[in-house]
Amino acid sequence: MRVVTVVQTSLARHPAAARGLQIALVALIGMSIWNAVSAVDAQRREWGDTATVLVAANRLGPGDAVSPSNVRIEQWPRAVVPAGALDAVGEGRLVRQVVGAGEILTTADVTARSGTAGLL
Repeated sequence: MRVVTVVQTSLARHPAAARGLQIALVALIGMSIWNAVSAVDAQRREWGDTATVLVAANRLGPGDAVSPSNVRIEQWPRAVVPAGALDAVGEGRLVRQVVGAGEILTTADVTARSGTAGLL
């Protein structure tokens, strides 16, 4: 506790030293953030090519329309894109089964037929 008091007193008497310490801390935090972002970018590049996919913006249930209001078009690494992934909103497509928010929509998840026959 005494060390903290001594440091506080010293910084109060020397405002230039206090300002220098603040600048050094901000620079350290900035470098840490820069390194973290650079590491994420490097990992993203390691995944390779990307593919355009449709992703559910929120939870979708059977009979919900596949429309721009409830899906997003995103770029995902090809290594994690499932077979049959949809890449565009199609006219008249309905969700056949529950799709969670953030999941990629596939041909198994949607149908172009309405009614009970389309949901089966």
